[in-house]
Amino acid sequence: MIGIKKKISSNQMKVLSIIIAIILSINTYGQDDFCKHQFGINMGEFVPLFKTQTGNFDLNYYYHLNEKHHLRSGFSYKNVIDETGEVDFNARLGFGKTIRQLKKLHLYVASDASWLYSKNHIDERYFYKVGLSLMMGIRYHLSKNISVSSEPGFFWYSGYSKRPNSFGSPSSTWQEHSIDNIGQLLISFHF
Repeated sequence: MIGIKKKISSNQMKVLSIIIAIILSINTYGQDDFCKHQFGINMGEFVPLFKTQTGNFDLNYYYHLNEKHHLRSGFSYKNVIDETGEVDFNARLGFGKTIRQLKKLHLYVASDASWLYSKNHIDERYFYKVGLSLMMGIRYHLSKNISVSSEPGFFWYSGYSKRPNSFGSPSSTWQEHSIDNIGQLLISFHF
């Protein structure tokens, strides 16, 4: 029996995430004003006007413990099917705290730990990065269930690269830091 593997493309993953977010945000009848779940999508992946940078994650989920504190997670997956054959996987976990809450505007700080794995199939190159980030976020609620936010911050990464089939040194390590996510926009659905 011949097995056929079908890979999910980045565009299919984006469409699926939008459909899930819309379905989850529709079923909010009868809830109180406080929504515990927040599902966000990075707009830089859909609208070229918005930037996609180092600390961006395509899909974000926040679980609000109360009105001031939330747990954060993020996920990105890219499978580039071209001459490079590159695969990227990013994940993060973190914690955030609202420091100022106006009627529709929320200011918050957050800290995340993140992990990146990248593989280039053509030249058999592997990248691993672990990092920490401190961010200052601003979220504006368009309605009870939809908000727009931006999270510029300071990012620090420690990386490891391995290239087993290379001449010379097959591996290297480095550290990098940056102020990033300026111009990033996240649209979120609350339920």
